[in-house]
Amino acid sequence: MGEKEEKGDAVPEGEQEKETLAGEGEKKMIVEKSVEAKISPAEVKVDLEAPMEDGFKGLTKEELMRFATDPFWVRLRWILFVLFWIIWIAMLVASIVIIVYAPKCPSPDPKQWWQKGPIYKVDIANFKDSNNDGTGDIKGLEGELDYLVETGVNTIYLDPFFKGPAGVGNKYGVSDFQDVKAELGTLADWSSLVDQLQLRNMKVIIDIIPNHVSEQHEWFELSVSKDPTYQDFFIWSSTGSAPGWVKNSERGQYYWAPTGLPELNLANPKVVEEMKKVMKFWLNKGVDGFNLDSFNTLVEDQHMKLDLKASKDIVKQFRTVVDNFGETSDSSRILIALTDLQLVDLGPLYGDDIDENHIGQLFHLAVGVPMSDDMQGDLNVKNIVSFIQEVKTKLPVNAWPAIAVSSPVSVVEADMVDAMNMLSIILPATPFTNMGQELGMAAVKMNWDMQKNQTKASTEGRLTHYSVYSELAKLRQSETILFGTIVAEEISGCLVVSRVKKGNPGYLLVINFSQEDLKLDLSKVKSIAENIRILTSSVAGREFALPDPKMTKTFSAAEVPVAARQALMFTFVPSF
Repeated sequence: MGEKEEKGDAVPEGEQEKETLAGEGEKKMIVEKSVEAKISPAEVKVDLEAPMEDGFKGLTKEELMRFATDPFWVRLRWILFVLFWIIWIAMLVASIVIIVYAPKCPSPDPKQWWQKGPIYKVDIANFKDSNNDGTGDIKGLEGELDYLVETGVNTIYLDPFFKGPAGVGNKYGVSDFQDVKAELGTLADWSSLVDQLQLRNMKVIIDIIPNHVSEQHEWFELSVSKDPTYQDFFIWSSTGSAPGWVKNSERGQYYWAPTGLPELNLANPKVVEEMKKVMKFWLNKGVDGFNLDSFNTLVEDQHMKLDLKASKDIVKQFRTVVDNFGETSDSSRILIALTDLQLVDLGPLYGDDIDENHIGQLFHLAVGVPMSDDMQGDLNVKNIVSFIQEVKTKLPVNAWPAIAVSSPVSVVEADMVDAMNMLSIILPATPFTNMGQELGMAAVKMNWDMQKNQTKASTEGRLTHYSVYSELAKLRQSETILFGTIVAEEISGCLVVSRVKKGNPGYLLVINFSQEDLKLDLSKVKSIAENIRILTSSVAGREFALPDPKMTKTFSAAEVPVAARQALMFTFVPSF
């Protein structure tokens, strides 16, 4: 009984375990309740003004002010301030020095009006006739200026039109350098023509004939009478034993006339001064340039042999006249030489020290015999490639030529007319076009019915010689044609000429001289694109033909079809 009482407070083992688990459950419930307890906003209070024991503490205003006035920091700030401006100024000076002394990137040579569009040669007597009297005239030419503008012409070159004996064949027999041949018009007509040219931004070059006049010229009449001022204006001899001397019974002497006209004595400075006055007269009348006729026979010595040195000196004097006038006007004035020389012989006509603007001491432009004459009529791939190489290598550095592909007496084969016009336009030279050449003709007198028919057909969208010429002539204003590089080569018997310039469209001329249709691989042409697109095609036997809308315009450069005797002009995006 006592043992049982002693253990009265003890719990059996199973029951004790239950009690323990129950106790732990109560504790767990108490903890969960305490976690679920909500904290109301009113019970939260944050003291924002309480100092942060471990955070960043900045300087107070009083402390900063001590540094602001501290001598050490004042000196340091001034040193840094001065050092900053020294470095800045040094950088500025260095930049200026680099800009001034660093090698300049070469910019394209500026091109003048006489290097751009074609120069179109006009004989006024064979142009449009406004009076229907059988002779062309100045008013007739004025009426056709819009046609020339549409053709792409920006400069016209006129055969001599000075007052003299009537008749087309007497244009070199001048009786008055400061008046117009009666059948061609008047000075008032000339002024009207110049006004219309200037409205269209067109230029005009005229022939100047410095070395002979007609017997009706006042200078000759005064020289015959031995006027003190004019008695030595011509070359006189008492013997005249050789051919070329003509007897004048009034003076009782012979005058030198190798061309049949009295030869001016340009060894006499007074004669040169008179010719310079003639040039100034026409410059003031709106002329933009002169072709100096017979420039290489200006002066002859006492034995009637050419004095080339004296002739060159006179050319320089005439050049000074046009240069001085150009400097005081809105555009340059030029002196050109239309010659019967081969291309390789034109170099001396430019004079020495031709600058990057293509300006030498003598002529601005020299024109040799037409390309077809230069090749003696044998227009083929090898001859043309050689000709283009000569343009690049045989002329002086920076010399800029003008090139004619044919003349009225050297007719290009009919199916090659467009091809030659295309070639003249794509070359790095001024195209020199004879009247009517744009229509596929080389007649002496303009065929106005042909002109009317072709221009009308062109406006209707049909392919003509005129449409080919006029479309491509406008390319003369493009950067590629004026500044780009040129490569001429023979590929599978065809002439291939490419012109490219970075940042601009490329142009490719292909001429098939053979009688067979060909397919060319042009993928190896320098800078060629994978695909090329046709700009225009030669007319050949399809004159006045409407373009076939189904015809492919774009070709792979590796497979370009070219028909027999066909010329094609392509454009492409150059690959460099």
